[in-house]
Amino acid sequence: MTLPTRRIVLTGHARRRMKSRGITEQDVSITLYHPNSTSRTPEPSVCYTRLMSSGRSLKVWIVEEPTGPLDPFIVKSAAWKGEADE
Repeated sequence: MTLPTRRIVLTGHARRRMKSRGITEQDVSITLYHPNSTSRTPEPSVCYTRLMSSGRSLKVWIVEEPTGPLDPFIVKSAAWKGEADE
């Protein structure tokens, strides 16, 4: 039995940040589906972090942790660890 894949929805802000930082949708997808760590932020959001094959750590912020199996990841921003606006 194959489980459905959770959709990823990118906000306009996330798309702009990804473009300016050279982050691909595939980078975001890998980070969300295979994180090295997750943490809650002071805002109602969750940060997923993954060490990428390039040796850089990518941080992806989602609005909130999905509760249902079909609820999407809503990405609000993404940044390479150590960059401005992280």
